[in-house]
Amino acid sequence: MNRLIIIRGIPGSGKSTLARKLTVKIPHSIVTEADMYFEDYDDWNGREVGKAHIWAQSLTRKQLFNQRSVIHTGTLCTAQQLLDFLTNVIGDLKSRVPKIVEIVDMKTQFESIHNVSESTLESMRRRYEETKDIDVETIFHQLHFNVKSKETQDWDNQVATRYYLEPF
Repeated sequence: MNRLIIIRGIPGSGKSTLARKLTVKIPHSIVTEADMYFEDYDDWNGREVGKAHIWAQSLTRKQLFNQRSVIHTGTLCTAQQLLDFLTNVIGDLKSRVPKIVEIVDMKTQFESIHNVSESTLESMRRRYEETKDIDVETIFHQLHFNVKSKETQDWDNQVATRYYLEPF
């Protein structure tokens, strides 16, 4: 059964590291993240970040459509950003939507590999809404999915919420 795992957090919180660990535990899974867009370049380019996010969402959607489990990493700091991501990725996949969506909030903080300024990181920390404070069930309902059940788990000292979905 395929599933979508969304790992959220500010730059330097360990999202990519956790994603790599999970690919070992989840057979045939794939990691998607905007940073992958820049792999053909020598350096990360902030002016292209919008294109990178669209590219990552498209890749995530394609892999879910093909029934693959996807581990997506991204900042997704606010409820609106999470809604936009889910709308673009699973909004109209209907029967191909994964039955399980897991959202992980990264609480750790390491050094960002993107040389993000401390003032930008601080701004992101202030805006960041933890999943427990977002009405995720309403987001899924807007996308025409019922949450059959949910459970919270601890993953590597991070909080993960698992949602079991069914289409209307």
